[in-house]
Amino acid sequence: MGLVITGSIALFFAVLLFSPVCLRFAYRGGKINASVHYVFFKISLLREKTEADRKKEAKRRKRQEARISKKAAKKKDEDETKQKKISGNLGSVKNIWEIVKACKKVDALRRRLIFYKIDVAIAVGGDDAMKTATSYGMVCALSANIISLLSALFTVKKPNVRIRPDFMLDKTAADISFRMRITPFYVFAAGFRVIYEIVKIILKNKNKRKKGGKQNEPTTASGQ
Repeated sequence: MGLVITGSIALFFAVLLFSPVCLRFAYRGGKINASVHYVFFKISLLREKTEADRKKEAKRRKRQEARISKKAAKKKDEDETKQKKISGNLGSVKNIWEIVKACKKVDALRRRLIFYKIDVAIAVGGDDAMKTATSYGMVCALSANIISLLSALFTVKKPNVRIRPDFMLDKTAADISFRMRITPFYVFAAGFRVIYEIVKIILKNKNKRKKGGKQNEPTTASGQ
């Protein structure tokens, strides 16, 4: 019975770790839709606000402003204390990003971020034919550069890009959609690697300070 329970728990966490988190984005007819999907859950990131939503947001802003006004001085002191502690622990490391770049797991994480089902349909319009032709060239160059940049940084699967000039349109119309996914397991693995590197540097700096203190003790004693 114990093995069954243990196996069920292990299977549950395996499903959570290896089920991809998916972001779906679509821009159609001037409206943006975005949602996050994970296992059986869906979270809508962008939707039209109702009057009730606006009232709730106004109340929430008032509460936040009141809290900020009361805790501003205290937070400032705490931030200064934290900055001193961090600078003391990290020593010569001035930028956390240097640690991140040193971690192969984090660098590999970029390739684990996958863009797929990229569909771009743009009809370039304008007031006159010359402006439409110029805009068409600019849009083609921009879209090619964006796809090339994404492909260099992340994994991009078969983008479908269709751009055409439409001399009957007064302005440009676009329909853009894509999906992006990543597996939580790789995120946690990279996070643990970063934490390991930071802890290693903190311990190294503490050992250096201890050795420096021991070397100064004999000098002080001889002076007395």
